[in-house]
Amino acid sequence: MAGGGQKSERATDRIDEVLLGQLGLLAVVVILIGIVVRETYYADFGIGAHAMTFDLPELVYRGLKAMGSSGVVLLLVLSTAAWLSFCRLEATKEHPAKVVHWRIPATYLLVLLLLPVSFFEARAIGHNMARLDMASKTSTLPHLFVDESGKYAGFDGCRVLVSSGEALVVFRPTSGAAGEAPVVHFIKIEGSTNAFSIVP
Repeated sequence: MAGGGQKSERATDRIDEVLLGQLGLLAVVVILIGIVVRETYYADFGIGAHAMTFDLPELVYRGLKAMGSSGVVLLLVLSTAAWLSFCRLEATKEHPAKVVHWRIPATYLLVLLLLPVSFFEARAIGHNMARLDMASKTSTLPHLFVDESGKYAGFDGCRVLVSSGEALVVFRPTSGAAGEAPVVHFIKIEGSTNAFSIVP
């Protein structure tokens, strides 16, 4: 009995390690979704991935937001999470080693299904977000207000796509007509920033 109990405990510990790795894999899926959404979004504005920095909080935020926007992705992620919980409960029963035999491979198959579906859904979400932010009536991006007599005067009323301590990426929003694309401007910040203000 003692030997059987120790064997069962070792099998359960193994399941915990594997499930922890799979939960980590789900976290990676969220980050990958965030990467695809962000790169698709900025690509629609003509900004390549090489110009973007790796911002983990932003990627996680975009990944979670994309999951909330897509019923398909959310359903798959919740199904995977529920499956992981089920596997953990089964691991505490009389024969936890059975989980390793077929439930663990089944979990990886579920995650492999999640990846391509999430990729295409994330691209669609990125395109839709860009389309909405390009149009003046639906854009959620902040406005740029500048001193009319200053060197940034020509950019007054533009939307701010990217803001950093050294540069701004702005554009004048479109009317929302099909096929209309904004012209993006890169502004290098020189001297005082009192010449402009960014307002949500």
